[in-house]
Amino acid sequence: MESFATGGYARGLRTMEQMNMIDTDGDGKVSKAAWLAYREKVFAALDRNKSGKVDQKAFMQPSNDMVSLATGGYARGLQTKVMMRKIDTNGDGTVSHDEFIAYQTRVFEMIDKTSIENVGPQDFLGK
Repeated sequence: MESFATGGYARGLRTMEQMNMIDTDGDGKVSKAAWLAYREKVFAALDRNKSGKVDQKAFMQPSNDMVSLATGGYARGLQTKVMMRKIDTNGDGTVSHDEFIAYQTRVFEMIDKTSIENVGPQDFLGK
């Protein structure tokens, strides 16, 4: 399931450093709200022209600092045609804001094995 969500890069994406960046209240856990707020920033970084959609050219472009930071340096592995097709649920060749956030919601739900919308290090790190 995690391979589906991250194109096989799940382990490299989920580090304590990454968790600490997303854990904005410093409680040692990542809430669903914090996860999605962080992913909003990632989408904004991808959506360079602020159209609310990211086409294949923009999706495949070399990462800017925010995208690289948000993916622990694994952005190139995630910025693939295959990954874009997974996120582009309506098949129109673009990733809309709503598609991106829906996808990231599913990723969080896969991590949140207890369905309490709050994950600690064990779930976040996949241990």
